Amino acid sequence: MADGDHVLVCVAWPYANGPLHLGHVAGCYLPPDIYARFERARGNRVLMVSGSDEHGTPITVTAEQNGVSSQDIVDEYHSVNSKALLDLGCTWMPNIDSRGSSYGGSLFNRTTDIRHKKKVQSNFKLLYDAGFFEKRTMQQYFEVHPDGGGRFLPDRYIEGVCPSCGADGARGDQCDACGATYESYELKNPISKMNPELPVEIRDTEHLFYRLDLFQKALEQHAENNHSVWKPNVRAMTKQWLDMGLRPRAVTRDLEWGIDVPLEGDDWHGKCIYVWFEAVQGYLTCSQIWSEEYDDGSSWENWWIENDILSQRHYYFLGKDNVPFHTVIWPAILMGLNHARNGKNANHPVELPSTGDLRLEDNVPAMEYLMLGGGQFSKSRKHAIWLPSFLDRFDPDTLRYYLSINMPES
Repeated sequence: MADGDHVLVCVAWPYANGPLHLGHVAGCYLPPDIYARFERARGNRVLMVSGSDEHGTPITVTAEQNGVSSQDIVDEYHSVNSKALLDLGCTWMPNIDSRGSSYGGSLFNRTTDIRHKKKVQSNFKLLYDAGFFEKRTMQQYFEVHPDGGGRFLPDRYIEGVCPSCGADGARGDQCDACGATYESYELKNPISKMNPELPVEIRDTEHLFYRLDLFQKALEQHAENNHSVWKPNVRAMTKQWLDMGLRPRAVTRDLEWGIDVPLEGDDWHGKCIYVWFEAVQGYLTCSQIWSEEYDDGSSWENWWIENDILSQRHYYFLGKDNVPFHTVIWPAILMGLNHARNGKNANHPVELPSTGDLRLEDNVPAMEYLMLGGGQFSKSRKHAIWLPSFLDRFDPDTLRYYLSINMPES
């Protein structure tokens, strides 16, 4: 057996539409750095992966509001946030462990990396061919322009009243007030975020949906297996999703900024792969890219592929709002990929990973929200203390110490 465990430290990918704030640091970026240092000090082989989430409506909305391209926005904030994390003392550099590449390293990548795009498209096609997608007609809000044209309004382009808790200002796919998720057409009193004076109406649009319902039993077993390990907030949010019953979820959307759908035909013109389905794959693609760039190209398997020789552990660090994406959705994608890689299709029962399969998460130490003036830190509402601004005036160790002893765990 190789000396030391192979420990994969996965860090939530921040949207590259603005600077990081101290809520991000406390919830997502300081804890994994501390933990990676701890595991390395124990002699283990640690690979830490993350990067900038550069697709989706948070990027395009910011670009439209600033009158620049989406690429301009992600280039600016990937640079800003990468520098801020390094200035904070997070170990994203050097990329190779001082003991050698067999002991791992770190990579803070970005989802606009062409290598990430190609790997996501390959995974998409693998799942499509295995029958895990179904084509559906869904209803979505459409912004009507005076000339008779218009555009579909994905989640952050539409705002209204939450159908679950009644909070105003809820976006088209999720309510920040109560955490509920829903279809955009369920939103009440909808208005266009960018052009509130224009009328909106519901129109039909066709998309592919991932058959999450096929993974219900396997995910229930997975949650039960980890019940004694997961924190109460992780167990509760996962149980809530599973108790509601999983249903197919859209994996394509009406948006051009993103990864192209790798299918032929006019049906997919103007559509891209939904960012929720794409970005979580960054943990795997980033590991593979690190291996290709800094090692032999196959060493990523030492951290990812289940085997009977190496001791492996996976940890995902994130804020509590992202828990279901890492205990339900990402495991369902990984199990789907395992299923397809093993020559099976959607008609075969889904099983938990075994030897030779991609490994699922061992623990998801999700943090509660850091509060500021009685309210939650918020990038969109500009209610924050920004990390770059703090580091311009104060020593990073003062922040590391303060947040370490005040980390929001309850």
